[in-house]
Amino acid sequence: MSKPIKHGCIRHITNGMRVLIDLKSVAAIRERTETADKVEVHLTSGEVFELDVTYEEIAGLYLEFLAKERGVMANPTSI
Repeated sequence: MSKPIKHGCIRHITNGMRVLIDLKSVAAIRERTETADKVEVHLTSGEVFELDVTYEEIAGLYLEFLAKERGVMANPTSI
């Protein structure tokens, strides 16, 4: 389960792990081809987190963050 929180971060809770991701440090979001319910979040530091969420959920939160950072609220029709 991922939740947006203040100051441009996402909190993600999985079995045995809690991850707090600063969206300013996201380099890429990649969907796993073998399963659609997992994504890899690549950070600028080189770390990679595998999260048990859909690509649309994480990408939607990231696009929302970018829109707020740039002062424009984007409304993409599809991801």
